[in-house]
Amino acid sequence: MNLTLILRDSWRITWKNWPLWALAAFTIITLIPAGTLSAVFSTLANAPTFDNPYLSAYYPQWPALTAQLQTVPPIQWVGFAAVTLALVVITTSATLILQAASMRGVVIAAEKGTVSLGESLRLGRARTINLVKLSAVFGLVTALLGVLPSLALLLIGDKSPVGVALIHFAQTSLTPVTIALNILTLLLIMSIALEDFSPRKAFGRAGNVFKTGWWAFLIVAGLSSLAAVIAALIFAVPVFITMPVAFFSPEAGILLTGLGFVCGGLTALFFILFTGVFTQALYALVYREAARLTAPTQ
Repeated sequence: MNLTLILRDSWRITWKNWPLWALAAFTIITLIPAGTLSAVFSTLANAPTFDNPYLSAYYPQWPALTAQLQTVPPIQWVGFAAVTLALVVITTSATLILQAASMRGVVIAAEKGTVSLGESLRLGRARTINLVKLSAVFGLVTALLGVLPSLALLLIGDKSPVGVALIHFAQTSLTPVTIALNILTLLLIMSIALEDFSPRKAFGRAGNVFKTGWWAFLIVAGLSSLAAVIAALIFAVPVFITMPVAFFSPEAGILLTGLGFVCGGLTALFFILFTGVFTQALYALVYREAARLTAPTQ
């Protein structure tokens, strides 16, 4: 496998195919509702057990807020969790299907030079049905891993210190599980989108392809993680540079900090879109090359 050639082709495909940028933007949009709701749910779940004297000093209403959260009936928390769960499943499914379309578009662009949005989205009836099935299953699993520990924490509150500690431990230890699940999901999506395997056969095919190109997949995953850190820094650096001005001039500090948020946010958004398209191209081309070197699945 020639990773240098794959990097070069991915770079060319990224800059010459705007439909792939559109798909990346659509993917981000689908993540916003569920991501926001999940963040709110997680914050509310941890609030009653988060005793921070510094926070209470700067926000005197914090103890009253946590006490009020503890009086919310369990049935309401269950309902909130159900809504969060349903929205996460729906948006995760939409995201995975958009990723499948993007990766299929990458392969078409690798063969033809360019790809249209219609060509990328034209997955076919059977492939789309298989993707919907797989996306719904893995969307549900991902949602459960994210929502259930928070729901358990809300229902337990501070009644059981041991139970709260165990749930916090579970939330932390689930991170590597979620990462592994995301990689597996991505491989399965590519098996269906790029090779038209059924969900059942996609498991065997994805495993064989990963064995062949595991090192290249891990390099791409590392690049993707590094890109996320860089995007966060791009957003944060202008804000950190402008905030100290507020100590000397509150009015100018507020204005410059707001300008820093805007400039950093727009730059970070462009970088996120670029890295989203580029890493999707890398994944698709690495998979295609590894699949070529792998014996056919029976």
